[in-house]
Formats: sequence, structure tokens, C-alpha cells
Amino acid sequence: MCDIDRQAVDLFKTHLPEWHQNSFYDPRVELIHGDARAYLEKAPDEEFDVIISDLTEPYSGGPSQRLFSVECYEEMARVTGPDGVYSAQGSLLRLQTYEVHLVIKTTCQTAFPYARSCAGYIQSYDTPWSFITATKKQIPSIDNRIDELIAERINGDLKFYDQEAHNHAFSLPKDIRALLSKKIDPITDSKPFSRESKSIDM
Repeated sequence: MCDIDRQAVDLFKTHLPEWHQNSFYDPRVELIHGDARAYLEKAPDEEFDVIISDLTEPYSGGPSQRLFSVECYEEMARVTGPDGVYSAQGSLLRLQTYEVHLVIKTTCQTAFPYARSCAGYIQSYDTPWSFITATKKQIPSIDNRIDELIAERINGDLKFYDQEAHNHAFSLPKDIRALLSKKIDPITDSKPFSRESKSIDM
């Protein structure tokens, strides 16, 4: 886990034990405090199987701007193997706010072409929120095997995720699917994304 904000992580460790459930202290965890882009650029090729990012929005001038660019996704592709998976939170996904999700997905697909969108209601945000899961190559669908795979691989009960929750998350409304089929310029280091500089092919 790489997080630039040591103070925030320390607060989470202390005050959110019901969320992390001591996962920070699992011997398999290596906790790194630093810039994630710099960490990626120093990592060896094919170092990881999966990269999961939970970042602030990709707006120009924001703290996560350089983690959403084509150049950064190229680094992520380099450090994951041929079966590598990338997953990210994709911001609000509503009729009025779909552009952020669309530009993240479009940029991600420059390095991980097979990207899927899903969404769910997040209680702490009191709003629907979206996510993107992407791979470098097309992989066999597991959409109808979720409960089977949970039974095989997970010890204990999950509170949220099962076959029905999976089906719901990936069943986006027709109008949202139409909006996500639009074309938008990907984010680059030299051309960041902003509310004022969207370039969408209507």
C-alpha cells in the first residue's frame, strides 16, 4: 500500500478499527508513505498482479492529477504482468456528472483496453459511486460464477458482495450506458482534465 499522507493513515489505524480490521498489521502488508507515481516509476517490470487505486478526482491542479494520465497508466501497465488487473474508483456516475468517470475510463483504456464500469450506493457519501475494473487482455467472464468463487476462495461471510450484488453493480441504466459510449480526449501529463477543458464528441 502506497499513501502519501502518513498522518491520515495513522488516524485511520487509530480511529477506524472496524473498517480496517487490523489489516494494516497483516505481515503480508508493506506500507509505503510517498508519492505513488514516483513509486511506480521505480518499480520493476511485472512486479504486481493487481493495482487498486482510491484517489481524489483527476482535476488539473489536484493532488491526484498525475495518477490519472496516459503516462501513469503506461507505468501501471509496465509493472503489471500480462494478466494484470487495474481497478479504481470512478467518481459520481450520474447524468450531470458522468464526464469524470468517462475520462478516467477512456484514459485507463490506453493501457488497459478491456475496461468495465460498475456502480453502487455508498452510505458515507450518500450518493451512487462508480468504479472501473480493467485488464490488458480479454479474460473469461466470471459474471455467473460469483457465489461459486466466493465459496471456494473466501473464509467467512461477506457483508456486501455476492452474485446478486455483482449483477446489480454492473447493470448500469440505459441512459448512463449511452453517455459512457461518447468519445473524450484522454488525460495526459501535458493536458490535464478540468471542468472547463472537456473535449467530448457528442
